[in-house]
Amino acid sequence: MSQADALKALGNECFAKGKIDAAIDAYSEAICLDPRNPIYHTNRAMCYRKKEAWDQVLRDCSAAIAIDALSIKAHYFLGAALIEQGSYPDGIANLRRALDLCRDKTVSYKDDIRKTLLSARKRQDAAKWPSTSRQPRRRSRSYRSCCAITSSLKASRPPTRTLRGWSSLRRTASPA
Repeated sequence: MSQADALKALGNECFAKGKIDAAIDAYSEAICLDPRNPIYHTNRAMCYRKKEAWDQVLRDCSAAIAIDALSIKAHYFLGAALIEQGSYPDGIANLRRALDLCRDKTVSYKDDIRKTLLSARKRQDAAKWPSTSRQPRRRSRSYRSCCAITSSLKASRPPTRTLRGWSSLRRTASPA
């Protein structure tokens, strides 16, 4: 095991314990020792994502994609970071790319990518239509005006024959 891999293992252990800053330091040292390994970049991006440091997530994921264009995690984290920054078309494109890459491989976080993609589409729609997404639907006419129109239409029509008799005739006497 190389020294960079040992630092990666230390970073994984720190991340699992919730020590995000220590994990970032371990992954950063691993990147210094082996900058061509995309896993170190995506692991550090995952830490920055946990801290919601979106610019650093973009930087690390872009570096990982430059090294390995087929990195599922890099596209996933990059898409999520772009969505958080409001760049919906680019974010959705990266999430779709991550989902397409998942079809060739079995990954445990495929459902997470799908959920993030669905959430991104909803957020994009909400950003496009802010007035309709937050306000309840308004009826075009009030109930009373619809009733008035309906009753005026009934009064203007001639009586029609129905199964029970004439439509506009009322019974005045009770049946015997």
